[in-house]
Amino acid sequence: MSARRAMSSVSLGLGWRFAAAALAALLAVGCTGPAALDDPGKRLPFSVRVAGVRVSEGAPPVFGNPEELAVRFSESLEEAGIFTRVVPRDDLTTAADLEVDVVISGDSFGPGRPTAGGAVFSTIVWLTVGHLAWLIDNREYVESSMVLNVVIRPRARRSAGAQARPVEPVFADVLPLKGLQLSFLERADMKYWFFSLLIPPWIGDGDPSRAAANLARRVTGFFRDHEPERLLLSFPSSYFRSSSRYLIYTPERPEVVIVSPPGVQKIAIQAEGQKPRLLDDPNVLDLLPVEGPEEEALRRLAAVRIVDMRPTVGDRYYRVPLLESETGFIRVGVSPSEGGVPSMWTIHRPGVLAGPGPDN
Repeated sequence: MSARRAMSSVSLGLGWRFAAAALAALLAVGCTGPAALDDPGKRLPFSVRVAGVRVSEGAPPVFGNPEELAVRFSESLEEAGIFTRVVPRDDLTTAADLEVDVVISGDSFGPGRPTAGGAVFSTIVWLTVGHLAWLIDNREYVESSMVLNVVIRPRARRSAGAQARPVEPVFADVLPLKGLQLSFLERADMKYWFFSLLIPPWIGDGDPSRAAANLARRVTGFFRDHEPERLLLSFPSSYFRSSSRYLIYTPERPEVVIVSPPGVQKIAIQAEGQKPRLLDDPNVLDLLPVEGPEEEALRRLAAVRIVDMRPTVGDRYYRVPLLESETGFIRVGVSPSEGGVPSMWTIHRPGVLAGPGPDN
């Protein structure tokens, strides 16, 4: 009899440990977003700032303070790691190449429905561990009418004594907020918590207002997890079609390549903490475009970096060397000779490493 009790205690202990370990692993996976791009050459060569987040009329009143929401979107964009630099909202001294505006619209997150994996796993944990199952995501909201409208445009520049003129967007996207998930604890009506102990945690939508508030808190994480892939695929070609220019940076090479129509008046290069270096001598600018096999190689590279690239006849490839002292965040700007809107980019160049010693 004592042996049977011992076996039962061991089984229960193993069940607790298994459920706790599985729960910890699931929560760890659920709380992490996509890995940031570690290769500086694969990041979009821009510094961006979240200019603002607006909630449209008719949307559920659960999103809170717009400024706090903008900060959270900025942090999510930084975590995604797809742009060279995300300028924090409270940094008023660092200039950004682009500004991001987000509008949240729609009238409801809709009803939830159980997810297969979440329902099975939360039921197992509920049977073995009890209320810890309340922490597991097990209902998703695929009928949501909520969407994120994401618009990116160059930073508006003011002339002396004049207001900034509106700038046309270089990218616009609509991200449907479908598939957000919640745990039981995030949607439960806690007035009836005792009865909730008696039923599996995936049953029922719970308190609609509590669920909506917690779904709103999950929007920035959804943005971090889903918008980066759309940006990486679509933004370069959208920017190129809008401005007719793009910058390509490969960390292994001490240079940047600028794809541009002929007629560049000035190229400005400014490493952080240094004065701008200007290339505005026509004789120097005429030497930068490459031709022949080099141009063809750069054209192939541009086709890889700019998905769905649609080059125009006469595009030139300006190979611009970087000085050894130009490291860290570097802004590169091009001013067209016809007086159009300048194009700005930002790259991050690691410090130049010393070569191997004589004994290596």
